[in-house]
Amino acid sequence: MSEWTAEDLSSEESELIVDFVEWAGEFDRQILDRQTIDGDEDTIGMAEAFEYLAPLISEEADEFDAQVFRLFRLRSEIQSGPVFEYEKEDELPENPKVTPEELNHFVRKDELEEFFMLAGQMVETLTIDLFLEDVVEPSRRSNSVRQRVERMSQYEREWLLYVTGVITDGEKGKIRRVYDMRSSIVHHSDDENDFLDEVEIPSDVSRALDAVDTLHERLHGIALKHRFGDLIA
Repeated sequence: MSEWTAEDLSSEESELIVDFVEWAGEFDRQILDRQTIDGDEDTIGMAEAFEYLAPLISEEADEFDAQVFRLFRLRSEIQSGPVFEYEKEDELPENPKVTPEELNHFVRKDELEEFFMLAGQMVETLTIDLFLEDVVEPSRRSNSVRQRVERMSQYEREWLLYVTGVITDGEKGKIRRVYDMRSSIVHHSDDENDFLDEVEIPSDVSRALDAVDTLHERLHGIALKHRFGDLIA
């Protein structure tokens, strides 16, 4: 694909992209600061629409860009999907076998599992890279050292990042929670209720995104929502 930016497009091409993004219906308007057309808050701005497409159409985008993009989309699907509200919840037994919250979790099961599997994978990748960047001396970095770091348990990497001051205790707790959610899915696949009973919406979803964002900002010096800025400069 040829290299081009939002400024290179004609008004007709700009309108095409904006219409496509609005049609897609999966665009999370909170990913980046809103940029609107003529002050109309209900209209997706061209720059905003382009940043939505950047990780898909840019030759500079990599696999992690696509993962970031997917993570935000899943977050949006989980948090903005239809919610079942039961008006007679106070009439249920003291210890009901099923609750409206559990039903809502079940409806979002696939999205929740994919979200936490992806977040856990991203946490693992970022933790390895951050460990090599901030804990290992530059003169000792090599493929063999990287392999040793990759063979460590995730818990060991998190603990060493904490004791060396790279992350705080609170950040370590968020990272651990995300990875535990991922492990719950992987190791308890025979009983899907284990994971559904454990996850809390929206707090666990927000906590997972915060954990990925924290590691990304420590490693790259920018927040996730600004990751695509260099692709469309």
